[in-house]
Amino acid sequence: MEILSYRVPSEKEGTRLFNLLRNQLNLSRTLLRRLKANDGILIDGKPCRTFHLVSEGEVLTLVLPGQQAMEAEELPLEIVYEDDSLILLDKPPGLVVHPTKGCHRGTLANGLSHYFLSKGLEGQISPIHRIDRETSGLVLFAKNPLAGERLSRQLRENKLGREYLAIAVGNVPADAGTIEAGISRLPDHPTARVIDPDGKPAVTHYEVLQRFSGLTLLRLRLETGRTHQIRVHLASLGHPLLGDSLYGCRDGLPRHCLHASTLSFLHPLTGVPLSFHLPLPPDLARLLQPR
Repeated sequence: MEILSYRVPSEKEGTRLFNLLRNQLNLSRTLLRRLKANDGILIDGKPCRTFHLVSEGEVLTLVLPGQQAMEAEELPLEIVYEDDSLILLDKPPGLVVHPTKGCHRGTLANGLSHYFLSKGLEGQISPIHRIDRETSGLVLFAKNPLAGERLSRQLRENKLGREYLAIAVGNVPADAGTIEAGISRLPDHPTARVIDPDGKPAVTHYEVLQRFSGLTLLRLRLETGRTHQIRVHLASLGHPLLGDSLYGCRDGLPRHCLHASTLSFLHPLTGVPLSFHLPLPPDLARLLQPR
């Protein structure tokens, strides 16, 4: 699986290959080790050592063995965007993003594995971020280790923008605000989180889009990505997500009312800014219609 092809420009003439890989192409030492172990660093199609001094016009190619270890299952996929480096999907509610303990099949990643096989694509199934089973909306996957590394770095450095639309119970009084409160696991509970001053730092920005009778439509932007962050933070305001059985009340609904609506990031190879937006899905929009 080819993950990068790079023609050496004149200004890089005489640069040591290791320095080019680390400083110009920003490869991590971990990925470099994998490439070396698989003879995956090629100059003009031939394996090359990293002490090589590059020349103008030489073509550097990085190659890793294809990976398709995940069980493939045919599942309907809503593809929002795709290229050789990444694929962006619109996840329906009720689907887990990636196999976890106790859930090994029927996930978005299993469906993506089948899609790759059906198209004759080689690649890893690597989610850059995850959203809860009941949350709908945008989920980003990298198609190769280099793209995964660069997108994950953007996530860690808070350069991957994530916005959500949510329906909260009650009328949130402030038009906008920031919730800055640490989060930790709730002792003796398998999944629940709780506000904890000594927990992992968590920051959520919110804006009221519209108030309804007993409900508020919010836009939320994450600075951090803790498990259940939006759900815990809204509950701490006294306005939990509508339908959230863990932190509020199910209210007879099939899922909680949270939708991953916007993702913004730099393309991992070209550096071009990309931004994608999905509107509130029909099942949530119906809840805001006059009755």
